[in-house]
Amino acid sequence: MKEYLVWYRKPYDDQDRVMATARNYTLAEQLAESLYFDLRSRRKEVMSVGVKRSMSGTLYKDDDFDYRWVVKSS
Repeated sequence: MKEYLVWYRKPYDDQDRVMATARNYTLAEQLAESLYFDLRSRRKEVMSVGVKRSMSGTLYKDDDFDYRWVVKSS
């Protein structure tokens, strides 16, 4: 089963900060957009927000996910 992780990065980050999960890409994309606007409305530094896909039950190393998309970037 596919899992979608919603992430964001600050300008000085070298890894994604995962904030939410979803069972389909459409919901994950909506969550990513909501996350971006939420962080920006609270005056947080955001370099990019996006979604990455993983398979349930699979152990991953760092950025070794199936796919990774940027939904919004500053």
